Amino acid sequence: MAKYSKQQWKMGLKMSEEQYLDGYLLVWAYGRWHTIPFIHIRYIQGNSNASIIHLRNNTHIPGSYCLSQYSKLLPAGFFGRYYKYHIINLAYICDFTKGSNWAAIMSPSEFFPINSESQKAFRRDFYKHAKKHCFFCSLRCFIYKHFLGKFPLCLKSKNSI
Repeated sequence: MAKYSKQQWKMGLKMSEEQYLDGYLLVWAYGRWHTIPFIHIRYIQGNSNASIIHLRNNTHIPGSYCLSQYSKLLPAGFFGRYYKYHIINLAYICDFTKGSNWAAIMSPSEFFPINSESQKAFRRDFYKHAKKHCFFCSLRCFIYKHFLGKFPLCLKSKNSI
């Protein structure tokens, strides 16, 4: 298995929350250009030189780039690549598991593995993002998960879905 350098896994753009909420990704798919707001992207799944962009309304669009190209186009602090096959939007992560199998939890049925070399970076980014952008939604996710036993269908942002 090929080793990836940390430089290749770094996310690209630095931007504020306002720029993130207004920003978008331009993708060529199905014979036309699609303007996809950053806030609508849940995760990007890589498959060798192709990719699939999964959106918040449970639809997906085939991407025209590989994950290393998307890493340069997506904003740092909001997206992260902690495993070689996924770039995840931190706003959709409700929790994570530790132990021998680290994973980011997006919903009760969606787990994303975290590479052992990226665990420290994921925890740092997750807490930094939650502290800066998502306090009230993180609190709601915590209450739902621990007291009601289920996850809310929410987006961790000041804007609601």
